[in-house]
Amino acid sequence: MRQLDPSYKGKYRYPSLDETQLIPLQLLKAGLDEGASMTGLVSLYQKALFSLFAHHQHKYATSRELDQFFSPVICFLVLSSNQEKGGFRPASGITQIIAHIMFCARAAIFFEVKAKARRDNISLSE
Repeated sequence: MRQLDPSYKGKYRYPSLDETQLIPLQLLKAGLDEGASMTGLVSLYQKALFSLFAHHQHKYATSRELDQFFSPVICFLVLSSNQEKGGFRPASGITQIIAHIMFCARAAIFFEVKAKARRDNISLSE
């Protein structure tokens, strides 16, 4: 969210996001800033997560030419895996981070599937 602010000067810049990915993040930030209702924030949060998790490397022009680190989520995981003095943390040191990211990804996809099922009037088990 800090990178939505052009004046942010962090040590690392995550890969650029496509405009269609930026919109849900900007709407979520606006909802947080304006004190949106919890229901509204959950919906905005879901859309923001879905924009980050549910795409292929070649879907957007901004990530098409990048290597395996095309996703800000992947970059976050790699950076979280680094130790301060160099090298990587052991797998046991990043397992919780991976578990949290996977939970968020599954939840984002599930809520999108649930919304599509409701729109198309079909059962989730079909």
